[in-house]
Amino acid sequence: MKTQQYKSGLAIAALILINSQALFAIHMVADTQSLFREWHNQEGLKFDLEFDINLLIAHKNSDTSLTATLKYKNAKKELITWKAEVKTGGRYRLKVCDFPPLRIKLPKEELLARGYSGHNKFKIVTHCSDSNPGTQSVLAKEYVLYQIYQLLSEYGLHSKIVKITYRDAVSGKKFTRMGILLEDDDEMAERIKGKICNECYGTSPAQIEPKNQLTQALFQYMIGNTDWSVEMNRNLEIITLKGNGAKVLVPYDFDFAGFVNAPYAVPDANYGLKNMRERKFLGQPADKNTVEQVVALYIEKKKAVLRQIERCPNISSVEKTDLLQYVESFYAELESGELMGVIAGPNAN
Repeated sequence: MKTQQYKSGLAIAALILINSQALFAIHMVADTQSLFREWHNQEGLKFDLEFDINLLIAHKNSDTSLTATLKYKNAKKELITWKAEVKTGGRYRLKVCDFPPLRIKLPKEELLARGYSGHNKFKIVTHCSDSNPGTQSVLAKEYVLYQIYQLLSEYGLHSKIVKITYRDAVSGKKFTRMGILLEDDDEMAERIKGKICNECYGTSPAQIEPKNQLTQALFQYMIGNTDWSVEMNRNLEIITLKGNGAKVLVPYDFDFAGFVNAPYAVPDANYGLKNMRERKFLGQPADKNTVEQVVALYIEKKKAVLRQIERCPNISSVEKTDLLQYVESFYAELESGELMGVIAGPNAN
């Protein structure tokens, strides 16, 4: 009898221990915070990034990662230091930029030890080159497009303008430029309750959730961008939502948009475009209900979209006027019904 009681006691104790460990794990997950979210919410964020700059540029076409040190002051003015890895990113910009886009990776174990989530990979859209005086303006215009898409869709990458001091680890020389910090792709997918689809090459637009498909395609049309493809997974992340299994699109890289008009961008001759400001709709026409919802969304957000452009720093008043007129021309097409024959399918009437 005593033996049975002893065994029962051990079983109960083990069950309590297991439940306690599970609750502790849940508590730890709930307590973790996003480092990117912390950065995103901090006003006037400045990075000091030290690495062997010449070596990185010399090997910019390889997948080589270099050790780096990232420093910044947090909202409490405390100096924070991270050991990191840095390598180049991008495709076309890798070819044309004197200073290519960067990918920063922080040690996951250290992130977890400091109470952060394990999302540790971030992209930096750099200034590209100092040879063109409009470099900072180009960066600002691309940044504002990330902000505008946030107004139109919950399925977008979060971004942050950061002033970055690049410090050469060998010579000690340094220079400061603006950059766009983009959140970890996996963190974005987690935030929108989905998972990145790594086997979605060849996906048809018809397989994308209809409202998202049209919202994204119309956005690309508005900004004059043809440098994207669902089937080729080009400049898009395809996310599978966990709730219903639907697939949605998250766009990025807008430097070839007519809105941005980067100095190295050229119109896509495959679509017969002759200048960067010409538009071409590359989405799939949608049914009547979807078209009505998306058009209503764009019209509802018109003032907010224009306001976002007006408020964007590092863009001259002359350029802002030009950008506002460019977006207004899109809205003129949309509100007049001129676009209905393009975005609406044959059964939309």
